[in-house]
Amino acid sequence: MSEKENKYKQLLNNLLDIKTRGDQAVFTNIENALMFDVYNKFGKSVEGKILNQNECTFPADDLDYILLLAELPKAETKEEVLELFERYNVPLTQRNRELIKKSSDLERTKESLDREFSEKEQKSNIKWQQYRRKVIDEYTQSNVWPLYVGTGYISLASPVRNLYAPCFLKEVQINYDNNKNQVVLKTNGDWVINEKLLFMLNESGYVIDAEIFKDDDSLEKLKTTFEEVCRVKFPIEPIAPFENIKSYDIKNTIIQTHPGVVLGWFRPGGGKLRQRMLDIIANDELDSILDVEFDKNIYKDNIDDFVKDTNSVIYHIQPSNFSQEIALISALKQNTIIWGPPGTGKSQVIANVIANILEKGKTALVASQKKAALDVLKKRLGKISKFVFFAQNSDMSKREFYEPLQDFISTFENYRRDITEKIYSKPLMSKEEFQMLWTLNREKEDGVYDNSLKLLEQFNDNISVLENLFKLNPNWKYPNNSFDKKQMAKDIMNLNNIQPDKTLGFIKTTPKSIKYAVDILINIYNMNPDDNLDVNLVMELTSKTTLKDVLDLKNVAKTKIRPSEFKSDEDYLTSVFCARLYNKLSQWHYSYDDRYYKYSSFANAIRAGRALPYKFMNKFQDIIQEFFPVMVITPQDIMPWWETESLDYAILDESSQMFLEVGLPLISYAKIKVLAGDTEQMQPSSWFATRDNNESEDDIAENANSLLDYAKEKGVFSVMLNQNYRSSSASLMSFSSKNFYNSGLDVLDKKGIDSKEAIEVINVDGVWNEGINIPEAKKAIQVTKDLLCQYDSIILLTFNSKQREIIEKRILTAEPELAKAMEPDEEGNPQLSIRNIENIQGDEADVVVMSVVYTPETRMASTYVTKPGGKNALNVAISRAKDKMIVIKSVTSENVQIANTEDFQVFREWLRFLDMTCDEQKRYSISNQNFSEGAGEVDSSFERSVIEFIKENVKTDRKIDILKQYEVGSYFIDIALVDERTREFILGIEVDGYRYHGGMGYNKYLQDYARQMFIESKGFPIYRIREIDFKINKEGIKKDLEELINN
Repeated sequence: MSEKENKYKQLLNNLLDIKTRGDQAVFTNIENALMFDVYNKFGKSVEGKILNQNECTFPADDLDYILLLAELPKAETKEEVLELFERYNVPLTQRNRELIKKSSDLERTKESLDREFSEKEQKSNIKWQQYRRKVIDEYTQSNVWPLYVGTGYISLASPVRNLYAPCFLKEVQINYDNNKNQVVLKTNGDWVINEKLLFMLNESGYVIDAEIFKDDDSLEKLKTTFEEVCRVKFPIEPIAPFENIKSYDIKNTIIQTHPGVVLGWFRPGGGKLRQRMLDIIANDELDSILDVEFDKNIYKDNIDDFVKDTNSVIYHIQPSNFSQEIALISALKQNTIIWGPPGTGKSQVIANVIANILEKGKTALVASQKKAALDVLKKRLGKISKFVFFAQNSDMSKREFYEPLQDFISTFENYRRDITEKIYSKPLMSKEEFQMLWTLNREKEDGVYDNSLKLLEQFNDNISVLENLFKLNPNWKYPNNSFDKKQMAKDIMNLNNIQPDKTLGFIKTTPKSIKYAVDILINIYNMNPDDNLDVNLVMELTSKTTLKDVLDLKNVAKTKIRPSEFKSDEDYLTSVFCARLYNKLSQWHYSYDDRYYKYSSFANAIRAGRALPYKFMNKFQDIIQEFFPVMVITPQDIMPWWETESLDYAILDESSQMFLEVGLPLISYAKIKVLAGDTEQMQPSSWFATRDNNESEDDIAENANSLLDYAKEKGVFSVMLNQNYRSSSASLMSFSSKNFYNSGLDVLDKKGIDSKEAIEVINVDGVWNEGINIPEAKKAIQVTKDLLCQYDSIILLTFNSKQREIIEKRILTAEPELAKAMEPDEEGNPQLSIRNIENIQGDEADVVVMSVVYTPETRMASTYVTKPGGKNALNVAISRAKDKMIVIKSVTSENVQIANTEDFQVFREWLRFLDMTCDEQKRYSISNQNFSEGAGEVDSSFERSVIEFIKENVKTDRKIDILKQYEVGSYFIDIALVDERTREFILGIEVDGYRYHGGMGYNKYLQDYARQMFIESKGFPIYRIREIDFKINKEGIKKDLEELINN
């Protein structure tokens, strides 16, 4: 092994599936609950239709059980009975196998087996419904359709690994026919080549280019091409049972062909992805994919420079808080990790990033391993989604594929160039705001702020008086309110011990400076009707500041408070994109470019919507490339025109769920890499693989499990999104905030929500029986039934897969109302989803019902939640609920069996958390640091002055209580006005004493307003009183408050 291969051994092993068990695309084994021999399971007729018809629909009947039960009475020996089960591939438990072998009364044993398997045959419909749920769940989790039929089997004893796999596959849809109460299977689309098998053959010494198969649209053509390239012959009679060969039986070092058709879970794609990864390693490009500066100030300065450039505009199609804005700016400028804890709006940021990429005319690929993440992103993109090419759904119907393209054509071809849409986005901060912060910072640092503010408070309505006062000598004493010039001059001279001037040596005259001061004072008294003006007190202030400082502060008061209302730029961006495409097409027209004429064919094909999506993409890839600079794909889909750093951006969502060998090839195509995800959530996993995770002493970043871990270890600049919008009660997220995000995740109560009902705990006297807790299962089903009429979306979540299966089976057999709720609506969303803790990431619901399953008898050391990564799964599970979480459990923190792992300690702490009071749960994540940083002017003189002002001056129609530091989760509102009788929250008041001064201070300034916007987004109206406004505009504040309170 070369030094390079040795260095990246673990990465290469995972890339090449060296240690994979159960990947049916490289080695098919029907002794697996997910795989079926079509010949024996559904019959010779069905297999023939699959091979010979473009489409084939057939019911999911267990013909193997039917045939077995028909033949069983005829068996005369134990050997014949065992042979029957093997022939029809019906699995036998070890108990049944021993029962047959040791039987002394074969007829009685056959009768017992007949009863058992007759009952199983009758329940096969439920089994197939559960199988369908598994298929849909896998698709939802992995964003790759798993169900295929495979044929054209070959075997090879390869140097890489033994192969026994189908060359050709066709997708199979699995639906439920409500009228017939039956699961129905339907082959869909064309036969395709098994890319993964080709890749493994090429690694074994063959040279097979997948491109030679792209025009083969029938099984016969694919077979002919494969036979010519590999010099083999497939069986003349392909309709036959599948040969279930063991790996150790494969000795042939040249390809051999085999008959049979298998239905099951395959992942045939990814060959191009794997080849790309091998090329990266071979060309020594791996280390340069993510270049990272050791000085992280470079990245911060890039963001600062953008923010301070008041000519820079970023566009928004989704509202954005401060942390999201910083993530957006960073993503547009440099390699960035968008660290998004649950419910913090990653998809909103990504949508805004895409909008700005499109506006700048840049290119990007967008990918995620999670279908749900891309579905949410499409919704977030709104009107501009039509300008993004979505190619990510492998089971996408023609209608789903062509509808957005038809919308695109319609919008573009009806674009009116004479209509100009308004731009709502502005620079993150205006010049006036920067000037305001600069003034506040300078005056605070120079120590003139307080004196300037006192002068402004007194003379805001009469600045000309103040201008005259600043002309006086601040070191003199002055008489008050005298209009006799001579007397005033004498008084000034006496007060300041000033001697008169002498002319010709003996004539005494008043000094010019005194005369000047007298004229100014007379002018001041004439302009100022206030008889109480004490010039000497004013002089004490003017001696410690300047007129410019006061006037600058007056300009600060004129700076508008930042608006919180969001308006989307999607209409403006739509006009920009249409104009750009119009100009492009016009240029092609005038230059007689062939692409102009091809566009007509492209548009016609879209309107017709007949071509298979992959054929449409192959035919019009040059037009797609020109018209859609941003493409959304599954990780396995690589466009043939992409080259190293040929794209401007690669955006990978849920990158904590993406294996390194999957993500690295994708980001290698882009100059700027944007990785969104959360290292505190679940790591990537696969039904199909057993990975090489061996730890070596010479560990390298490339041995990281996920792409996000790799980027984090490499030191890529990270921005954390810190405000949770999903949960309506702080208690739903406070545990996660403290234990996974160091209390840095802000979680608030939604106004009007009774947070006391957010977490409900139901203790059950459960029984642990080999991973199943029946009392909890029954309770969970009953609770869920009671919730159906109250909530639009429900997740029933179990802490292991066995409990999930037993609950799902009971629902399908005995709970038709719940079974109906599990079926998707017209938009593809079911009211009820059944999940286990391993496959919950990416989901959310109004209410989550949990069955913890464990009891005091459970050996916790063997459970998923206590093993490495278990705490991450727990974090995901407990952060899915928007309004309510109901926890059904049979164990407490006191009686749970101890396991010596960090993950167990987190789980046990969560059990303690569940036993806390509602108020304790709500305050669980609040630290002293949160209080001092997030609570405005905590008990300051300014805050006390505002409270006294409200008490003495603001008239209300109802009695109100004034509360200080009103708690709404991890935030405190400085002052809250609540109805004295109903305790209804009426208005929150934030007192703004400019705590964000210091340096340029824009971070603290924007964070302060983001905090206010976050509170408002939860339904709490907020009125901000700035210190300067309070000093100079009390009447205006009084009027505003009375209007807000009384209306």
